Amino acid sequence: MLALASGEPAWNPFDLAVADTALVAVSAVSRHVLYVNRADPVWDASLAYSDNQSRTALTTGLERRRLAGWTLHGRVNFNRAWSGEFDTGLGRRENDSQSFNARDYTIRTWKAAPQLSWQPGRAFRLAVTYTWQNSRNLLPSAETSSQNDWSAELTWNPPGRPNPAGFRAVTSLRAKATYARIAYTGIPNSAIAYAMLDGLQDGRNFLWNLSLDRQLSRAVQLSLNYEGRKTGDNRVVHVGRAQVRAVF
Repeated sequence: MLALASGEPAWNPFDLAVADTALVAVSAVSRHVLYVNRADPVWDASLAYSDNQSRTALTTGLERRRLAGWTLHGRVNFNRAWSGEFDTGLGRRENDSQSFNARDYTIRTWKAAPQLSWQPGRAFRLAVTYTWQNSRNLLPSAETSSQNDWSAELTWNPPGRPNPAGFRAVTSLRAKATYARIAYTGIPNSAIAYAMLDGLQDGRNFLWNLSLDRQLSRAVQLSLNYEGRKTGDNRVVHVGRAQVRAVF
């Protein structure tokens, strides 16, 4: 086994207890999944555990992060057009900053998200999802968040007509809209609020996006993307992107 100048092991993936004097950055990611009836055309289920840890030496001191949790997933096909999925989980998100106590938190989150999908053919799919999420900071500041999301997502892939050269233009259109209602107790616009709310705000939040991908030729693809959001009392934000890719 190799060792650092300070005597610390260099290639032990299970050892995160690196001395502060020898640390630049260390991370470890593990994921374990138990499948039941995997890839069955009617139903399947899975139970997953993931753990992502890291420690980093910054100019302001050491910072430790961890994201771990259990996730239970289930899927059932009612018939050729209708299907349902369900996700539920318990997660834990931690951050420990040596210099900034305001960035310290240990957030425990319960989450459940059922989804109903309708796909009458290969070209069209509509999915409706409801997500309930409850989070609490286990440190003495004890911030809490209760979140309810309703979203709808549409995908349309119309079959293209071949041109005289035999090339068939492929188009893909995706649209999604989300309404999130959040009840948060704590200091707004803080590090804990950002981590607990994923960038959203207390109150009503609206998010929507639209993307279009089109294969212009065998080597050129055009992508157009538009995103909009209205979070809490903030003003509406619009973001647009355009990209052309050429593959030789």
